[in-house]
Amino acid sequence: MLKIFLFCTLVFALLPLCMQAAIVTATCDGVAGIPVDDSVSCSSPRSLSGNYSSASAGPFGVSAFSSSGPYPDIHSASASSSSYLRIEFTGGTGAGFYVPCLGSGGSRYADEAVRFGSVFQDGRYPANGTCGGDNYLNSYNQISFVFGVPQIRYLSMSAFAGPFDIGSSSGGAAGVSTGDSSSSNPMFVVLDATGSTRITNVTWTVEDVTSAIPEPSTAACFTGGLVVILLLSRLPRLKAGSFGYNFRPGK
Repeated sequence: MLKIFLFCTLVFALLPLCMQAAIVTATCDGVAGIPVDDSVSCSSPRSLSGNYSSASAGPFGVSAFSSSGPYPDIHSASASSSSYLRIEFTGGTGAGFYVPCLGSGGSRYADEAVRFGSVFQDGRYPANGTCGGDNYLNSYNQISFVFGVPQIRYLSMSAFAGPFDIGSSSGGAAGVSTGDSSSSNPMFVVLDATGSTRITNVTWTVEDVTSAIPEPSTAACFTGGLVVILLLSRLPRLKAGSFGYNFRPGK
């Protein structure tokens, strides 16, 4: 009974730590921000010259900024976010394609990127994002789907701003739009089965299912917990002589 009690107690204690939603990070001058719910941010103290760094990350966007002066007035920032999303389209029949509306951009001294499934966008290409202009017609920006059939896609974003030039500042951001089908900035552009004609009056649902996807770190977390349970269950047996050596004072 004690083993069962210990197992249940540890499992419930580990669940919030081992299973989580979107994984977000933000670091300013090497100091990590503390996540709150599904977002995190940080900001370093301003120097006498007014230079500093800041960063933020959420489930659908990240940003980083830094400004630097002569050494040691050097600052940098980074942010990242990753999650698994369950997506389902309704309002039609059969198959089609959709384009996730990704965007990223920044200054010369920043790096930023976002990936949604097989679709990638960084600060250099494609211009205007994956849905800007007629970019949604490019096949490498399109993902196939079937109405009423859910699918899971991996979303990751990153931004970095560093001290590349003395007296310079840099900033970058990356993310995915969050509007619905009637928005001027929809999350997706939906196309027919040919991938060439845009479909309207389509709806979609997006759910974060990161906590339901086993990650190596999650497995390691629970494995460590089970090892602790095993050791605790054997404590009563760890008596003198149990290791093949009887300790006697003076010997």
